[in-house]
Amino acid sequence: MAEAVIQADKLPIKCPICLDTYTQPRTLPCLHTFCTTCLQAHISNVHLMSHYSLSFPCPVCRNETRPPMSFRREETFAELFPMNHLVVSLIDDAVMKNLDDVTFCTQHPDCRVSMFCRDHKEVCCPTCVAKAHRKCDDVTEIESILEEFDLDKEQESIIQHISDLENLATDHEAKCAITASKLEMEIDKVKRKLQNEKEKLLDHIEDLEEKACADVDEKSKSLKETIAREKEFAMKGKETCSSALLDVKERTNNGNKLRTFIQIQQTKKTIESHFIQQPRPELSDEITFKINFNKKLSDLNNLDSFASIRLETSKDDKCVNTKADYCSNHFANVSPNFETRSKSHGVTYRSQTVRLSTTFGSTIHLQFVSSLDEADPRRQWVSGVTFIDHRMLIMCNQTKASLCLIRESRLVHEDTRPTAPWDVTYVQDARIAVTYPQERLIRIFDIHCSHTFMKIFGKPSLSNKPIELRRTIVTEGACYGIATVRNNFIVACEDRLMVFNHTGNCLKTIKDNNGCGTKFKRLVGIAVDNFRHTVYVTDEASNCVYFFEFCKTNVSELPTSVYTHENLKCPQGIAINSSGQIFVCAFVSKNIHLITPSGETIRIIPTLQRPYGISIESKHSFLILTFYPESDLDNNAPVLHLYKLAH
Repeated sequence: MAEAVIQADKLPIKCPICLDTYTQPRTLPCLHTFCTTCLQAHISNVHLMSHYSLSFPCPVCRNETRPPMSFRREETFAELFPMNHLVVSLIDDAVMKNLDDVTFCTQHPDCRVSMFCRDHKEVCCPTCVAKAHRKCDDVTEIESILEEFDLDKEQESIIQHISDLENLATDHEAKCAITASKLEMEIDKVKRKLQNEKEKLLDHIEDLEEKACADVDEKSKSLKETIAREKEFAMKGKETCSSALLDVKERTNNGNKLRTFIQIQQTKKTIESHFIQQPRPELSDEITFKINFNKKLSDLNNLDSFASIRLETSKDDKCVNTKADYCSNHFANVSPNFETRSKSHGVTYRSQTVRLSTTFGSTIHLQFVSSLDEADPRRQWVSGVTFIDHRMLIMCNQTKASLCLIRESRLVHEDTRPTAPWDVTYVQDARIAVTYPQERLIRIFDIHCSHTFMKIFGKPSLSNKPIELRRTIVTEGACYGIATVRNNFIVACEDRLMVFNHTGNCLKTIKDNNGCGTKFKRLVGIAVDNFRHTVYVTDEASNCVYFFEFCKTNVSELPTSVYTHENLKCPQGIAINSSGQIFVCAFVSKNIHLITPSGETIRIIPTLQRPYGISIESKHSFLILTFYPESDLDNNAPVLHLYKLAH
């Protein structure tokens, strides 16, 4: 008896998330089934977007689902749901084994794919040949092609091609993220300008109104004085008449004709002295102001728009190159290997040393120490980071819009604001300065800790409120990188450099280099070498690093030199070690450039993840690196690494 062959795509064995055959299928209460890894990734993404919630929506029907034992760790929620043994049995069915070498046509499901058209370079079934490839010159059976076809070489070639295109798409996605962030800031900037213009216009209209009202008061001043004077005359006349009438009646009642006569004559004289005077002005209640409004004000009512707004982009932006050789500049992964151990917190890593040859005849060792020991460090986007001492550091968390205080690789405090902080620098006496680009503010914070305890035990003791706002400084534009020079601040504000003193007064602004040929586009990262009196600034749009000299707080108008490299794409964070060597994080090209103080390349360190922020603690030779979280990487890859520098 012939056994019926069931097509694989007709069986319910495909995961709706990865669209591949189930691996460890788990069924939700709504009866939808998913791979264990796919379901766990969905739960993690939902919790990341909602800042953690015990329930999550089903990826298919969106019904809210709660794990059976929600007190377990979030990383094991998917394993708490029951296994779908029916699906497992279908996958393991012997009938499926007969389908391994059978591929059915997508256009004609009942026909097997057995032909290859060289003209169109596509596989097809006999029905496709009869309908669509009748006029093709070279249609051959696939089995005859396999004899001369180098399958391994072709497979390796297509894998490399797909990998290159995937890297291209990842780079483009990163550029989209950066562009979207810049666009939001520009939208906020133009709305602020419109609001300011509106306030100026309203203030001007109020001034015009006050001026017109003052003119009305001035025009009516003389009439008001006349009315008040005549009113006073009438009131005095009324009082005189009342008094005279009372005296006349009293004298008449006495019966003495002589006194009555005299009183009457005196009363007449008094009344005449008040009423018989110069002619009084004639008052009228028909009073009207004639108003002639300004014609420009009438034109204002006819306006159909508040302002003319045009969106402009950089003329230097190039179209995305989709050629496969675009990715030839990307390097292999040298990030530390890791292994998971059973601990209550975090992930433990095996040490790995990266050696970097220098032009000074020595070798720098980067030995991995640890990663951020937090509940979920994988998906946190950290931009700026700095050391307070070798055990404590501050980082700017873009994901949570918070300023995080880390001590011994553990999160101990968070300061959350309406917008996310970008960069942070240590000033002195446990004080830090943080930039908030969306608000155009620099906030100065005090880190409250016991300095005596720190000196004796070498470990800071935190108070109940470790981070406290001291004051704010307003900048002209969106402020990003910040560094400290003699208690003053040098700030990278996109197209300009600004120097502020500790009270918030702007001491100097450097913009467009005074038209001398070098134009700033997007200055984001900044570092200061106090020993060599040099300021280093990264420009992510120009793909370069500017070198400036400074004396006290006076920064040179023109850069002394500019560092560029073909593999330096979108530089972000920058830091300097005790030897004066410069570390630059290249975001798009996925590498770290090590540069000499004279601007020569020492070494380029490739990374698996996209480096973003960097800071160096010179006293104990520690280096901290932050990375941009990418969904296509291993879920166990954290975004904050601590290294030990040694020669």
